[in-house]
Amino acid sequence: MTVLVNNVYLSYQWFIATQPHVFKIIIHHILEELPHQVENQALKEFCKTCFEERRNIRGTDARLYLVQLALLLENMIYQRER
Repeated sequence: MTVLVNNVYLSYQWFIATQPHVFKIIIHHILEELPHQVENQALKEFCKTCFEERRNIRGTDARLYLVQLALLLENMIYQRER
């Protein structure tokens, strides 16, 4: 049985050839630098809460924080457009 990439919607996905811990490092840097680059207090508070428990976050936590950050930004953009 042949399965085409288009049939399972994989043509819409991005596959990056890198190690998972690299994503953790990138997300960590984003969360660390974002408060210094923006004036929005909600974003600053979000980034601060990400590092409250420990300075070195786990990979699973980093991915969760990235999803939460994306949802926060989406909500902020939606509020601005209204």
